[in-house]
Amino acid sequence: MGKKKKQSKKDLKRRLSEQFQSTVKKSRIKECLHPKKEECSENIIKAHSIQNNKVLSEISKNGNVIMPIPKSDNPFQLTTEYGRKRATVFTGFCGHHDQMFSPIEDFDFNYEIKQVFLYIYRAFAVEYHRKMEGVKQQEEMKKFTTDSIIDYTQLGFTLAKRDMEKDKEVFDAAILNNEFNVLNYVVYEFDKEINFAATGFLTPIDDLNGNKIQSLSDYDAKMSNLYFSVFPEENKSYAIVAVLKNDELLADYVTSLKGLTQEEEKNFINYLIIKGTENLVINPDAWYALSEVDKESFNYSFAQIEDFFGMPTDKGYQIKNQGFDLFNL
Repeated sequence: MGKKKKQSKKDLKRRLSEQFQSTVKKSRIKECLHPKKEECSENIIKAHSIQNNKVLSEISKNGNVIMPIPKSDNPFQLTTEYGRKRATVFTGFCGHHDQMFSPIEDFDFNYEIKQVFLYIYRAFAVEYHRKMEGVKQQEEMKKFTTDSIIDYTQLGFTLAKRDMEKDKEVFDAAILNNEFNVLNYVVYEFDKEINFAATGFLTPIDDLNGNKIQSLSDYDAKMSNLYFSVFPEENKSYAIVAVLKNDELLADYVTSLKGLTQEEEKNFINYLIIKGTENLVINPDAWYALSEVDKESFNYSFAQIEDFFGMPTDKGYQIKNQGFDLFNL
C-alpha cells in the first residue's frame, strides 16, 4: 500500500481558501430586516451600510478603499483593498426599504433625532445581519472540521443574535410608530474630515471607572449593546454613540461619555472601532502613507477584537491611548 502524499503548504493554503470561499457563499442571507415586510419590493439589494455617495466617494481613491476584512480568495491577509461598490455592502434590505435612509443619504447631518436614529439603526442592522450569517457560517464550518472552537464560536453568534433580537423589537416599533426618540446617545464633533468611516457595536463589560457592568459568561442574561457610527462630512467629522433608551444598564455609561476631553473622545472611538467592528473603511493614500510599524500596530490591535481575555482591566482603559490613532491617518 503506497504512502499518502504529503500535502504542501501551498496546496493546504489553496484548499483552505477554497473551503473559506465556499463557506462564505453558502452562508449568505438575503432578507429585508424592515418590519413592514408586506411592503417589500421584489429584490433584496446590496445595500451600503456606510453612505456610498456622501462618504465612500470621498474616502475612496480611484474607486477603492481599505478594509480590515480578508477577501474570500485570500483569507490570510487582514487589510485589503475593496472597490467602493463592494465595500460595506450587505443584503439586509429590499430596494424599497433601503430608501428609508434618504434623510442621511441626501441631507447633511444636523443632529435631528430621526437622522441619529437612522445612523444607529443602520449600524444595528448590518451587525444583526452578520450575526444571522455567522450562525449559518458556523454550521457550514462543521462540515470541514470537528474542532470544538466551532461550537464555541457558534454559541457566541447565537447568543448575540438572540440579544440583538430584543433590540430589533425596539427599532421595529420605532419605525412602525414613526417615533424615533428611543435612543440615549452622545454625538462627538471634530473640526476636520477624517480619512475613515465606520459603524459597529460593542457589548461593554465594565464602565470607565472599572466597575463590572455585565458578564459575557452569563449565557442566560440578555447583554446590553452599544452602537456607533463614525463619518466625515463637509470639513467636519461626527461620531454617534448610542444605546436604547430603555436600557437602564448602560444609562450611566452613556452619561460618562458626555464629559470627556476631545482627546479622550478620540481614544474612545479608536477603542470602539478596534474592538467592535470590521465595518471600517480607510482612505488608501492615508493607509499606504503609514510606516510598516504603524500598519503592524493597527493589525495587531485589530486582531484582538474577540480576545476578551487579553483586554486590559485598568481603570478607564477605554479612553486611553489604544496604540493606534485612526484620527491621525
